[in-house]
Amino acid sequence: MAEGETAIEAADFSGATQALETALEGLQEMKSGFPFLAYLKPLPWVGDQLRGGEAVVDVSIETVEVVLTGVQIAADVFETLLGADSLLGSLQSGNDAAAYSDLSQADKRQLLLALAGSLPELREVQVRLQLAQADLDRLSQYNLSEPLQKAIDPLYELLPELATVVDIFVPLASIAPEFGGLESNRQFLILFLNNAELRPGGGFIGVYSLVEVRDGEIINMSTADSYSVDAFVEGKSEYHVNPPPPLVSYLNQPSWYFRDAAWSPDFSETAQIATTLMRQEISFGNQPVPQIDGVIGITPTFVAKFLDLVGPITVSGVTFTSENLAVELEHQVEQAFVEQGIPLEQRKGIVSLLGDALLHELFTLPTSSWLELFDITESGVEGKEFALMSFEPKVQAALEDSGWAGVINPAGADDVLLVADANLAALKTDLVVDREVNYSLKRNGSGYRATTSIAYKHEGSFDWMTTRYRTYTRVYAPLGSTLVASAGSMKDDKTRNPGLLPGQVKVEEELGMTSFGAFIAIEPGETGTLSFTYDLPANVVAAIDRGTYRFLALKQLGAGDNLLTLNLDFGTALVSATPGEEPEDFGDEIYHVTTELNTDKLFTVRFK
Repeated sequence: MAEGETAIEAADFSGATQALETALEGLQEMKSGFPFLAYLKPLPWVGDQLRGGEAVVDVSIETVEVVLTGVQIAADVFETLLGADSLLGSLQSGNDAAAYSDLSQADKRQLLLALAGSLPELREVQVRLQLAQADLDRLSQYNLSEPLQKAIDPLYELLPELATVVDIFVPLASIAPEFGGLESNRQFLILFLNNAELRPGGGFIGVYSLVEVRDGEIINMSTADSYSVDAFVEGKSEYHVNPPPPLVSYLNQPSWYFRDAAWSPDFSETAQIATTLMRQEISFGNQPVPQIDGVIGITPTFVAKFLDLVGPITVSGVTFTSENLAVELEHQVEQAFVEQGIPLEQRKGIVSLLGDALLHELFTLPTSSWLELFDITESGVEGKEFALMSFEPKVQAALEDSGWAGVINPAGADDVLLVADANLAALKTDLVVDREVNYSLKRNGSGYRATTSIAYKHEGSFDWMTTRYRTYTRVYAPLGSTLVASAGSMKDDKTRNPGLLPGQVKVEEELGMTSFGAFIAIEPGETGTLSFTYDLPANVVAAIDRGTYRFLALKQLGAGDNLLTLNLDFGTALVSATPGEEPEDFGDEIYHVTTELNTDKLFTVRFK
């Protein structure tokens, strides 16, 4: 097995296959000998070791078979990727120069075909890995001897690593033909979601791109200021789209514009709204209306990870790094363009230049860096920094199945919480605001009452990027939740509401949940707290009464890794919980956990 791993790392797929087949033969021969020892199984300790040893061999066989399949897929893909003799030679000689940009158009097309063709096998590998992991987990029932335990210890690390790689390649193979434009042109709308000005759908849309691809090649890409699209309709009385009411109340927007499209925390909805508004506005301006096949949402947080990989990039004399990206971009498009004599309508041109330079760096990465590139993509999806949407139903279904679509789905949980902020006229103040979310519940008569509170700590001061924080916040709870009370809401900030009169809470049904929406403003250096208390619906109460409670905390697209604290008082002793409490919190009727909400997280509590 070790020889196989070494061969895989060296991209010697033939050697890896031979080593793995040899290991498999040895394991199968070992397995064939167990029936002859069956008479020893009734013996107390010996029997346990035999059963455990047989299980170890079974898991090892499953793992080797899965790896063999994976190696065969990798060999097919690499064979296509390195079809040109010069590239194959450079890789085999240890030269890292081979890169995506080195491929011809025909090679790129073949790569897409190879990826798409590998999908059935990849899905099979995915299932077999899950089965192997389940079998490995069951080995804990045996009191294995030290040699047997040492034999399986490497599998505890290997199987999750394999699963991570396969979980990346399954969606990649599923969407490669569509997003790569296999055998026909495809055009995608890229939304640059500025999460320094957080919106429910990831961030304010200040810039967008249209990218046309065919057979894995970008054949056209244009980047523009979103205001240039809105200019076709702003101030035109004959054009009107009803905006969400908070945009009217807190932005004084008479109509719904493309730049404000990221209003739904479900990216598929935001993507569809953005596409519709952009196309309508362009049509109203009597311009050619672009065909959009899919939408890609990207935050600066996600882009910064690529800068970490490729290193600093300098364009127009400005150097961008992963650390300064957000602030430097804002400086260039809000201040520096004036000093440089750049016209207002061209001030965001540097975004296009940076995008082009970054794509060049990514396309020239050596193949040895590709797995790291895929890891960044996967972490960006899990961390809600990046999302995809396709208007092709089968591709969209694949994106949703893999979790790449940014879709809000409360199914599979009894209770759910999503906090979605909308920065409304607060500049880029999200960069200096920390949030802490606290969720508690307690029995109330025959039901359960919950309270969600969000503490906003403003750590900035007034400057060209920062002002008082103004957010319209929606808290999403299980469908049928009933609002009891709220605190902290404001009619408007103190400049427009000197008496600090409380604001109203808007209760709606959205995305299969009940939402409570309210406005709050926080001055620099201060902390403000917004809270909602509500009775949970009967189905949540019934789940708790059955003795198992599953709570899903959803992260907002574009949001930082905010702290989440749970204080759940079930009024009965806990039996188990995942994730577990700190030892000092054991032994009572309350589940208390504090964690970073850096991904969607599921909590399961069982009690008597």
